[in-house]
Amino acid sequence: MKRIISVFKHIYDLRINPDTHEEISERLWEDNRKTLMFFSGVAGACMIIMIIMSFVNVVAYSHQMLYFAALVLMIIVFVLAKVSTITRTRNLTMIGMYAFMGLLQTFGIVLGTVESPDKNAVTFIAMMIILPVIFTDRPIRMIPFILISGTVFIIASHHYKVFIMYQTDLVDVIIFSIVSIIMSLFMTKMKYERYEYEVQVALMSETDMLTGVRNRNSYEQNLKKYPKRCLERIHCVFVDVNGMHETNNAKGHMAGDHLLKVVSAALREEFGKENTYRIGGDEFVAFAVDESDELVQEKLARIRHAVRKGACDVSMGCCEDRAPRIDMKDLIQRAEKLMYADKAQYYRVEGNDRRTRK
Repeated sequence: MKRIISVFKHIYDLRINPDTHEEISERLWEDNRKTLMFFSGVAGACMIIMIIMSFVNVVAYSHQMLYFAALVLMIIVFVLAKVSTITRTRNLTMIGMYAFMGLLQTFGIVLGTVESPDKNAVTFIAMMIILPVIFTDRPIRMIPFILISGTVFIIASHHYKVFIMYQTDLVDVIIFSIVSIIMSLFMTKMKYERYEYEVQVALMSETDMLTGVRNRNSYEQNLKKYPKRCLERIHCVFVDVNGMHETNNAKGHMAGDHLLKVVSAALREEFGKENTYRIGGDEFVAFAVDESDELVQEKLARIRHAVRKGACDVSMGCCEDRAPRIDMKDLIQRAEKLMYADKAQYYRVEGNDRRTRK
């Protein structure tokens, strides 16, 4: 028994690394959304076929209104999933997912009780097994749904079915509810662990190991995504660490690494890890989406202050482009040009070492 409890706790435990939680949640939502759109579309098509058949088949005709109601609900669920895609609203997918599962379970309950009072409830049991496999959600929501569905079926079975079949259904529902819960926990944990692994691998391939910000690979992949995210404007900040070459020669590469860490930390603090990139040895690029000029300039001032406190200095160039015609290549080139102008000014100031590798 202790072994069984231990295994159950292991399956139920869905502890997720906070660094990867958002990415994993995004992937699970995307999976559920695509699954919901596919199955609601298939179910809707089936209802249309049944409605057509109801005009020529007496048995089907008796359930015509049920088919119409189911079709309307499938259309609503499909629309919810589609709107969720456009607005990126996860709650709409969640509502649609449970509405879809609830409809299928209701269909199984009606077929297994009202329509078949003297037969085993095969359809409902099949739904209990299938639904936790095709949809993934946290146990705190999925388990109550399974238990409520089973309870409603038992009540309907008690009311409509002959006593001997009610007893059989009662045993079946209890057993398969437990099986459904275990399957749901197991499938959810498997997906979470797989996504955790995939996200960790992706983060390693897209993260600069020294500074912790995004690397050149991530920079190249994400450039085309920024114009799609902008509603009004985007700022590009191009940053170069001053005196990096001289620091490496005079104090060693550990001292140079320290400068890189100071600069990356300041950029990450202001623009976020997801918008900060180390694109070269001592060069960084950061983006600010839909932020005012005043706010971006305040961030640049705080960055200069932070790096100087770390015994470091930087040259920076900042440019803006406005939606909907955003040219990322031109934007970055303009910011880089301003950065070089700032660097030239830095080395013109008396007291600064004029040697540079640029």
